[in-house]
Amino acid sequence: MRKSFFDYIMTAKKITIFNSYVKLADYLNVPAQRLTDWKLQRGRVEPAECVLLAILLGLDPAEIAFTIKAEREINPEKVTQWLNLAEQYARPVNPPDKYKKHNK
Repeated sequence: MRKSFFDYIMTAKKITIFNSYVKLADYLNVPAQRLTDWKLQRGRVEPAECVLLAILLGLDPAEIAFTIKAEREINPEKVTQWLNLAEQYARPVNPPDKYKKHNK
């Protein structure tokens, strides 16, 4: 499980064919600036963007959604609650073959 939403973005960029912010933004159907906003913890992640990222990484969307919720929470007890829920849905990153970066 990643610690922040942007960790999922960085993982996707590192291990999938969408190895640049522009390519990843195109896949997520968002402007590249949105990725910068997310890095700075600004802007909202739409449900469809969360699901697309989960599909790309072979994850359950609930893991990412609960991580986002924890990241936005200010109450430390609630942060722990959301991260515990994210952990329940966590599984190893395993992109579909068509999205995996294949080293030559």
